[in-house]
Amino acid sequence: MIKIRAGEPGDLNFIYSTWLKSYRAMEPNQTNDMFYDNYKHICTRILERANMQMLVNPENPNQIYGYCCTEDVGGVTIIHYLYMKYPYRKMGLAKKLLLACVPEGPRVCTHIGRNWRTLREKFDLVYNPYLR
Repeated sequence: MIKIRAGEPGDLNFIYSTWLKSYRAMEPNQTNDMFYDNYKHICTRILERANMQMLVNPENPNQIYGYCCTEDVGGVTIIHYLYMKYPYRKMGLAKKLLLACVPEGPRVCTHIGRNWRTLREKFDLVYNPYLR
């Protein structure tokens, strides 16, 4: 069983940690100091305006399985980041989270990961990193 709830201030440390660590592998040509010092500012700017939906254990809403960071801009849904803890991957949970968080219509993704091609095809996503 799963539950989706809105992100809370207490979730921020988890969000920063997982987002930065998981995206770090996508930026191999930077030093750690350069990446972490600068990329946290990008995440902060996004989190100040975005919607966070957390996929959690229904019996313990503080046990987070994953999250989706989205924003609506003029009727276009921008998916900034989708994260799922490793033990909960390949169970269809990310798809359920996306379907719950992202309405039908135009969708843009600002970050891509290993599953980009699969998500692009399933959700008709367009990649635009300049909307960060």
